[in-house]
Parts: sequence; structure tokens; C-alpha cells
Amino acid sequence: MWRRVIWVSCWLTVSAIAACSSGGSSGGKRSNAPVLNITTPAGLQSGDVTIQYSLLDPQSDLVFIVVEFSTDGGSTFSMAADAGPAAGSEGLTGLTSSSVTGIVHDFVWSTGTDLPGAYVPDVRVRITPSDGEQGSSDTTGSFVVDNNSTPSAIVQTPSNPSVAPVTIDYSLIDAQSDTASIQVTYSTDMGFTYILATESVGPPSEGTFGLATSPGPAGTPHVYVWDAAVDIPGAATSVRVRIRPSDFSQGTAGETLDFALITNQRPEAIVMTPASPASGDIWLDYDLIDVESDAVGILVEYSADGGITYQSATESIGPPSEGVTGLTSSPAGVAHVFVWDSTTDLCSASLPAVRLRVTPSDLAGLGIAGESADFMLDNGTGPSATVSTPASPASGDIVIDYVLFEPGSASVDIVTEQSTDSGVTYQPATESGDPLSEGTTGLSSSPAGISHVFVWDSLADVGPNLRTFVRFRITPIVGVLSGCPSESNVFTVDNTTAPSRLYTLDIPLDPAGPDTVNGYDVDTFGALTPMGGAPWPSGGQGRQQSSVSGLVATPQGDFLFATLNASTAVEGYAVGPTGDLTQVPGSPFATVGNPSTLAIHQSGRFLYTANIGDLEAFEVNLTDGTLTTIPGSPFVVGSSLRGMTVHPRGDFLYTGHMFGGDRGVRVHDINPTTGAVSFSSWLDLTVMGARPGKHLTIDPPGIRLFCGDLDAGIFVADIDPTTGALTLVPSAPHFLGAFMSGLTTTQRGDYLYVSDTTTGSSLLGFQVGVTGVLTSVPGSPYSNISPSTLYLRTDATDAFLFTSSRALDHIRVYDINGADGSLSEVSGSPFANPNPSGIVGPVLPYP
Repeated sequence: MWRRVIWVSCWLTVSAIAACSSGGSSGGKRSNAPVLNITTPAGLQSGDVTIQYSLLDPQSDLVFIVVEFSTDGGSTFSMAADAGPAAGSEGLTGLTSSSVTGIVHDFVWSTGTDLPGAYVPDVRVRITPSDGEQGSSDTTGSFVVDNNSTPSAIVQTPSNPSVAPVTIDYSLIDAQSDTASIQVTYSTDMGFTYILATESVGPPSEGTFGLATSPGPAGTPHVYVWDAAVDIPGAATSVRVRIRPSDFSQGTAGETLDFALITNQRPEAIVMTPASPASGDIWLDYDLIDVESDAVGILVEYSADGGITYQSATESIGPPSEGVTGLTSSPAGVAHVFVWDSTTDLCSASLPAVRLRVTPSDLAGLGIAGESADFMLDNGTGPSATVSTPASPASGDIVIDYVLFEPGSASVDIVTEQSTDSGVTYQPATESGDPLSEGTTGLSSSPAGISHVFVWDSLADVGPNLRTFVRFRITPIVGVLSGCPSESNVFTVDNTTAPSRLYTLDIPLDPAGPDTVNGYDVDTFGALTPMGGAPWPSGGQGRQQSSVSGLVATPQGDFLFATLNASTAVEGYAVGPTGDLTQVPGSPFATVGNPSTLAIHQSGRFLYTANIGDLEAFEVNLTDGTLTTIPGSPFVVGSSLRGMTVHPRGDFLYTGHMFGGDRGVRVHDINPTTGAVSFSSWLDLTVMGARPGKHLTIDPPGIRLFCGDLDAGIFVADIDPTTGALTLVPSAPHFLGAFMSGLTTTQRGDYLYVSDTTTGSSLLGFQVGVTGVLTSVPGSPYSNISPSTLYLRTDATDAFLFTSSRALDHIRVYDINGADGSLSEVSGSPFANPNPSGIVGPVLPYP
């Protein structure tokens, strides 16, 4: 600005002309060179940068300019590239000027040409004007040019569940291969808030600074090890991890899917061996060790065969025995006592090698079991037996191996029995005519035990065309003295020769519908064959996300009901002798809301629909399948209603609520005469659950309810047989850290199967322990499952598990190993299903 002031004074004051001549001397010639004033660009610049300047010239001559830039604070300059007229640049020549105020011009500098991919914190631009006589140059102040492409991160989800420290694999991508730093954060609330993560010091973690990058989709791989136990000590929760890279600028973050994190250390039990021989109520001393001093539950078991097989141990009620739940622990260990009622479990047996095992559990799940050494049990002089478990599946004539013990080596008779209801009731077991079978009288024994064989005619007792679970029991007798019964573990008897039928509700991708119901014959190997006449058309529409309970059957198998949630209706079908379907009179039946879930009463008389905000109830005419609204329906049961199931006894209805302050499971009493429901109690999951309640199932024995949480995993709750109230088992929830999208149990309730559609789509199998604790079955998780598999069903005999996908037009069928719950896909699976949103519905035996 100083040049403009001097020029104006020289131009207007004649007496000062001499003073304004070249060199400023009093006798020199006045300068006619142009004068330039430049403006510094504001803020961070990139790409085409506009440099604004003004030209002032005594004769208003046309001016040309030279534009240069410096990246070293003005020490050196280079020629600047002109972005051209298309970018708004006025170029370098023929620029107008003014003799009084100057004329403003724009030069647009192509920094992408001169500084490609660069980040320069100190850039200056210099412009020198000339009209034949070179004027004085002017230079901008310092500004920043950022042509750098920001880096991005691809983050892999770690193993699920993960135990601290957590190894996280990730890749860094950058077009210029700049060195990058990263910020690692974690979230425990599904990504609403993030907290800075603590790095585990030392290899294999590579730190957070000076990390290599590379272009392309793969980038450069790295490892970050998160010391999660420091950040979330003593926890079992669902988390996600975010990694945000930076070079000169902040880049694009990548993050994991939600996964289960366990920083809570699992408890350990140290078990002392009772004095030998022991009898009656046996005092078992044990210690519970846990780093976090959590409350611990225990499972106590005994083995009568030196640790080969275990059975649940009966507690002697009352002090000094301390029970099996809410037990204290500490890092150094807390001493406890369990008093075993050995007489109830092993009667008057005298056995040489008995041992006890204690398995502890806390929020982290099952801990480290401790077991005693073998000790002698002496409950008197009566005989005893140990029964081996046959391999599953077994059929026809089944070999039962057993051992007879008797202190005096007396001759022993046996009573043989079998149970198909988990040992609740027993029926006589028929001996086969197989010559291997040694009969039931006059059998040898000894104090150390003598082995024998009984061949059971399962066809005579269980019958043909049935696959079921069995326990086998042998009671030894000497004279009039009855010894202690001994049971096998559960095994599968498969005498099936006839297939069953599978029905599915198929919802097309086109929201206009129409839906259809499909039917398949299921042969003894699990293969599916479409029924003649299938699929059967529906007049309504359903949404793709219809519930897994969108298709239900009456327990008698004579009627099916399907949701038409987009059409606010329920459709009814009668099942014919060959499995064919015909709509019942009056179908479809209008509903007040949009039913997504159906539940049928065990009597077949009442049908319930979940309509998001309320519950509708209908009475089913068991003659023709027509529906009549129950007085008082619809019933208000709480907000965000999503899931629903009826207790197998028909006493209680359970509703799942997914959002807001109602998150959890509500228990309702069912009037056995009218079918009306009334609220009874509530399992509150508002703190523990993220989105619970959409998927509910109860094991057929009616002992436990399983509640799926879309984000947290599986809640397991014991059911009070009198009130129906729910109590979470000690290890609930079982954290999966995934989008838990469907679940079902076997008919006996000993195995639970869950679909996970987040981590690459997998199928998980769990054994349900006697306390409700879940442990993975062999081979779980299974990856050979279709994407977006939401719907699971087992058949009536637990021979097969059926799954269908929302994304693909087929059904997968798995054989269930009755011995350990493991799964193997049957030959020919997957089987075609005409619409990609098929919901696996009822699996009915042939009449």
C-alpha cells in the first residue's frame, strides 16, 4: 500500500514530480512502471487456487505478469502453472490497469500441476508486473496447500467372542503412500459414543505412528493389539473398534462389526477329595478363585466310573451346604462347602472309584472345573451298577453295556427301564432275542465289578417311524435288597422309516406380493421333495422381515395359520390327508394391526398375533379352522412388541419388547377357558439388553426361555413352574456380539441353535447345561450357511434342523447328532425354494 500513496502524491502534486522520478532524486525521470498489490488466500487451499491482485499504472497501460511460488518460506521461487480460463484465470498478458485506484484481477494457480499429492504448510506466491518497464513484485503471506489424498482404514472384526488383549488386523490405504498415524477408539453402545483405546505395549502391536500405507484396494496390512482389560476391566459386553488414520490430514475411519468382548476372568474351582470310604451325606470342600471376586454359580456332578461319565449331584438341603448360586470368590480363593446326598443319587451302592466335579461360572461363562481324586463310596452292602451310553443314533436292537458291583459277589437280578422324557418317567425295557443279551436274573458280580450286556428291543418299546431321545436305567437286586439304579446319558434312538412334512411361508422381494405357502415331503435322510399342488397361493401381502413365527400349526397338525402383515390379516389353511392345503372358510381373517408374529396355544384353541403395539387373540374352531375374536381383544401388553411364545403347558404367554423403557420379556397369564391374557410379571432387560425380544423360544419341557438380543446375544431364563416368572441364569446373557437373527431348541431342550447374520453369516450350536449355561457344540460356529439366514426349525424328533435365507431361494437341512448336538449338512442340501424370503414353518409328522 505504500507504493500507492507515493504515486498518488506524485501524480497530483506538480511540484513533487522531480521527487518521484527514477531513484527518487530531484533531477531524475519519473517512473512509469506498474504497481501490483496481492491478497493472501484465506484458509487451507488445494487444487486450483485463486490469487487475487490489483494493477495500478500511471498511463493505464496493459500489463503482463510473472507468477512464481515458493515452498520454503520465500527462499527460492518456481514458475506457477496457470489453471487457464476454464478455471476463471485471466492469464498472464493483456491485463488492464488504472492510474488511480487499480484494477482487480484473478490468477488461478494449478497447484495440482505444481504440487501434486503434496501437503505444504508454508506456501507463498509472488507476482511481478511489467508494461515494458518492470514494476515491483508483491508476495502473499504464508498459506497452506493440501493436495494430499487422505488415507483410509479397513478393519477386520476379531474372533467372536474375544478375550483381552484383542488382536485387530487392519490395512491402511493411501494414494501417495504417505506415512500415517492412527487413532483407535472403541464403543460399547453400538457406535453412539467412542472412547480412546489403550494399546498393548510391544509386538505384535505396531504402535500408532509412522505406519506405512499403499494405494489400491488392499493397502498395507498392520496389527493393533488392544489392551481391553485396562479400558473395560471385568466385563463381558458387546463392543466395536474404530481406527481413524491421518497423514497430513484426517482420513476415513474403518471399524469392526460388533463383537463379544470378555475381559472378565473366568472363575476356577479347587476341589478337595473326601476321606475314603465315604457314605451318606458327603462333605465336599472346595475353593472358588476369581480375579474380579464375582458372584459365582456352580454345577456339582458325580462320576461312578472313575470320571468316564458324570451325573448331576443332589445337594443335601440346609447347612452346612451353601447352595449353588451367589457364592463368593476372591483372587486368593474363598472356601466353600457342598454336601452331597449320595444316598439319593447312588442308594446303597458300594463303589470303588467315585469322584466329584465342581464347574464354576460367572458373567464370562463356564470357568475351570476342579475335581476330586477317586474315593470309595460305601453306602451299605447293597448291589450297584454303572450303565454305559450307546453311540447315537441307535436303532432296532440296541446293545446296553453295564457293570455289576456287590461286596459279597452275590448273584444279582436286574430291572431294565427306558425313558423318552429325560428321565422324568420310566417304562419297562423289552429284552431282545439276540443271543448277546444275558438276561435279567442270576448275573455275576464282584466288589470290583463284572461287565454284562443287555440287548434292548427298542422297536417294541419306542415303536417304528420315530426318532427320539432315550435314557436307559438298570436297577440291581440281591434277594429282597434293591440297589441303586444307574442311568445312561441321553442317546438318540432312530427307528424312522417314514418321512415328515415341512411347510414354509414364502414372501417375494416384490412388496406387492402375493405370498405363498409351500410344502415339502422330508425323507428319512432329510431330503426335501416339493408336494404335489404346492405352492398354495395367498391373497395377501407380507413384509420380508416377517417373524420366524410367521407360520404356525395347531399341535394336532390339522390347521396352519400364516401372517399377512402388510394386508392386516391372518390366513388359515386346512391340512389334508396327503399334506395338501385348502383355505378354511372365511380366510383371510382381518386383524386390527399388522401381525408379524403368531403363537398357538398347546390345546390348539387359541391363536395370538403380535401387532407391534398390541396383541390380538382368536379362538380357533377345531372342526373347520375358522377364527373368532376373543372378548377383550386386542390386549395392550406394552410398547414395541416384537416376539411372542406360549408356554408348552398353555398357562402363560410371553411377549418380547425391543425398544425404549419396555425392553425385556413380559409374562401374561392365559385364561384356560376364554384364552384372554392378563399381565403377571416382567423380566427387565432395559440395562442389559440393546434390542431384545424379537426372537423368543421355550424348550418343549417348559423349563427355560431363550430370548434373542439383536446385538448382545442370548438371554437364558429359568421359568417358575407355578407363576411363569423368569429368572436369568447366572451366566446370562451369553454374549455373541453379533446380529442374532433366529433361534430354536431341540424338542428336549438340550441343544440351542442360533443364526448370526453379521459375521459372514454363521450357524452356532450350544449345549444347554443343567443350570442353563451354554457351551458350544463340536464344530460350532458353522460357516456353510446362506447369507441372511433368519429362520430355523427342528423337526418333531430332532433328527434335522431346517434353515432358510432372506437372501437366497433355498432351504438348508442339517442332521443333528443326538449325542453331542453337532450338525452336518445332509446330502443334496441346499434345496430349492421359489422365493428368497422363505420362512421355515411347521415340521409335521405323517399321520
